[in-house]
Amino acid sequence: GTAKTSEELNKNAALNIERNRVFLSADGESYEIGYVAALILDRKNPDWKKNFYASKMSADELLLNDIEESPEKADIRLSDEVTKTIEGHNAKLSELIEDLVKAKMDTAVSYLKIDITKSTGSMYATDMINYEGEQVSVGYKNTFTANGKTVALNDVNIYESFDDNGNQYLILPLAEPFDIKDNVLTVSNEKLSIEGVKVKTEIDNGRTIYSFAVSN
Repeated sequence: GTAKTSEELNKNAALNIERNRVFLSADGESYEIGYVAALILDRKNPDWKKNFYASKMSADELLLNDIEESPEKADIRLSDEVTKTIEGHNAKLSELIEDLVKAKMDTAVSYLKIDITKSTGSMYATDMINYEGEQVSVGYKNTFTANGKTVALNDVNIYESFDDNGNQYLILPLAEPFDIKDNVLTVSNEKLSIEGVKVKTEIDNGRTIYSFAVSN
């Protein structure tokens, strides 16, 4: 070329930097980073090429080798805002699932366990959270059929679980009043409606659990 001084060489080399290009491959981007790093090394230490291959580092690694990382400092204001938002949301959810919290501590409250493996309908929930290691759906809504009877859940809080065979279950506290006679369960309130479905009854650690499977 026509460059005679190091300044002219650097100026000409800088013209080859593709500042506005979007690289479509990692190789192309890596080459460009190495090229720019080499130009900076030429200015910092003109003799850097003498031991380059022995260093077993790329040009950009060599450039940054003696630079100490600055500790990353969190934005205190942003951190506080995020913490307050999360705490507020968690407090709200704790109020929403108060029935689950109380029922878990009181084995006198019966549970309803519904096998929804064969369900083909769609569900709705306002939130899905993890509570003490269990999946909880808040404000759950869905309608099922069990042995020709309608089962409607409207804005209830439920646990969702799977067994080792991949079967899916909904578990929820069975609030009074409800009627159970000859293993037939009937419930009628604004959040849960069961039109006389035959159930299985079991006792688990002192808690009564009524269970049945939906057909669709």
